[in-house]
This record gives sequence, structure tokens and C-alpha cells, in this order.
Amino acid sequence: YISISRFITDLAIQDGVVASKIETLHNPIDEDAEILSSEEKEGLKQEYQLDNNVVVIGIFGRLVSWKGQLELLQAAGVLRKKDIPFQLLIVGSDGENYGDYIVELKRFIADNDLSEYVVFTGYIKEVSPLYQICDIVVHASIEPEPFGLVITEAAHNDCAVICSVHGAGPELVDDGLDGLIVDPLDTEQLAAKLELLILDPKLRKDMSTKGKERVVARLSPEIYAKNVQGIYDDLLAK
Repeated sequence: YISISRFITDLAIQDGVVASKIETLHNPIDEDAEILSSEEKEGLKQEYQLDNNVVVIGIFGRLVSWKGQLELLQAAGVLRKKDIPFQLLIVGSDGENYGDYIVELKRFIADNDLSEYVVFTGYIKEVSPLYQICDIVVHASIEPEPFGLVITEAAHNDCAVICSVHGAGPELVDDGLDGLIVDPLDTEQLAAKLELLILDPKLRKDMSTKGKERVVARLSPEIYAKNVQGIYDDLLAK
């Protein structure tokens, strides 16, 4: 068996898979994504009414409660009360009939005076350009994820990453070096991590640079292919 994370490997072993018969290989990144010019980024920000001089926080994924959009909004409410400038880009749709959840999100936004801070994009087929107009991306899942593709996509697109502690995400981030790890259910802690990155552009840049270096060095398609070939070679040699 090939598993996409140590988190899944451990679960499989607990369920009876023999440890010697399972290998962990993290999913590779997409190296073919188009890199936007500064002018294209500015144009895309204008399209979504984002201020070019304000830190943009992104969250990517289906609008479903376990993805943690509400928890991120709660943290955003803490930032607003402290007059910390930011804008929040919520990328994804409720197209899988989770309609009540988006109603809940919009109600929270209205009740907490966040309307001027939050932009919903709806469904986006090609998300790479939107990563590139974000300064910070939050992976806010409140239930364990088997991998957390948003984390590696964001890092590859030069975003500083805040990663949920639940599931496989912490395997992809070296906390404090190339990203931050947080429990999104602790919205005060999430707000504090966001505040740290918003107010410290050097730290934000250092983490985004190191995060990209990490995923490029470890998760390129070429490296992934060589690792898969190595597994097959070992099997065939037995």
C-alpha cells in the first residue's frame, strides 16, 4: 500500500494493515501552475475589490462546517475589534447542498460588522492565481484531514501558511520555521497567529520563502515518481 500521509499510515496499521506493507508518500505539488506578473496580481485584486496595501488572508475549500470557515471568521472578528487591518478571501462554493452553512457564515459576518473585510469568490476551477494574491493562507479544518492539499498549494504559491493541528497537516509544516500550526477551534489562538503574521511582514516573507523551498525540495513530481519507482523496484527484487 502507498499512503498519502503518516496520519493515514498509522490509521491503516491500527486497522490491521501490516506495517511492512505500507509506505508513506506525500502528494506531489503541481509545478505547471502559471506565475502571475505584478500587474496581473493587481488586476485580480481589483476584480475582487481587494486593497493592494492590506494583508489578504485566504481560506480555500468547500463551504462545509468541518473546513473551518466559521472558526476563521470568529478569529477575524477578534482582529477587527483590535483594529488590525486585513481582508479575508473565502474561496470555494456551497455547491454540494451545504446551503445552511453559507447562511450561517453570512449571518456571522453581518452580526459582527465584517462585511467590509470579507469577500466570497464562489466556485473557482483554477485556484493558483488566487493563492498568488493572498499573503497568508489558513488551513482551518476542525476535523482530521488525510493530507491537506491546501497547505502545499499555498506554500508553493509563496503564501505564509497557518496549518490546522488536526490530521496530517503538521507533517507538512515545521512550526515556527516555514509556517505556523494552530488548533482552529481555539479562535483566540488563531487570531493571535494571524496578528503575528499580519504585523510582521519580514516573518511572513521568511515563512513563505522557506515554505516554498520545503515543498519544492521534497514534493516535486520528479521526486515523487522516483520514490514510487523505488517502491516497485524493492517489490520486484523480492
